[in-house]
Amino acid sequence: GYNGNVFLLTDSDGDGLEDQSQIYWENNGRLRGPLGMYVAPKGYSHGKGVIVASKGKVSFLHDRDGDDVADEEQIIATGWKEIPQ
Repeated sequence: GYNGNVFLLTDSDGDGLEDQSQIYWENNGRLRGPLGMYVAPKGYSHGKGVIVASKGKVSFLHDRDGDDVADEEQIIATGWKEIPQ
């Protein structure tokens, strides 16, 4: 979401359309202005999670215990100067 929350969408009835959602990551202000994300593929060497680009950083939202809820944010890259809009 534009507020940085990440949702897991599922198709519960098999019709090809997602009809249920649950929170995967509750942002609480940690990600500012998320720009895009990438779901880590199965077998990703760093584990299960989502990579998100946001203002000032790129983060890996890691689901350590496999319950489909991110447990922690790991910052992958940071340090560039934020541009004013």
